[in-house]
Amino acid sequence: NIRSVSATTTSTACGVGPWGRADGSLDAARFSGSMYAIDVSEPIASLIVADSDNHRVRAINTMTSAVSTVAGDGSSTQEGYSPKPLATLANGFVAYTNGWQSQIRLYDLAASNTVLAGTQSATTYLDHPTGTMARFRSVDCLQGDQLGNLYAGDTNRVRLIAPGGTNA
Repeated sequence: NIRSVSATTTSTACGVGPWGRADGSLDAARFSGSMYAIDVSEPIASLIVADSDNHRVRAINTMTSAVSTVAGDGSSTQEGYSPKPLATLANGFVAYTNGWQSQIRLYDLAASNTVLAGTQSATTYLDHPTGTMARFRSVDCLQGDQLGNLYAGDTNRVRLIAPGGTNA
């Protein structure tokens, strides 16, 4: 369940019952027991959730009070395999890692899902001007800035990925 916390109260914002995987209204949606990240996406008025054990990235639309899957199909395919850290960028795109945490994927509002940087499985670092040629070892956190840059905490390094996937 997703909990809402204010200065004086805590309540369930959405999700019901035990583990499950269901989109729909706030009181009918179900999530896995492992949700590694939640971020706010202003352009689409949503909370974005890495629903890792369900192999999905989910959006909780605060305007329509509905939960939907935006990436992943519930299987362990590359696109949505056990997403962990995620971040929303200034342009409304959502960046997230796969379960191996060595590839950063980008989901945009046009419903396309592409590789922004890294490869499916890497065991070492490699800086490269082209994002898909770079190698990440284990991205544990992601953060976007107002310029559209993405910062990735990669084991003992902070890596910068500029808009368009170029690495600095």
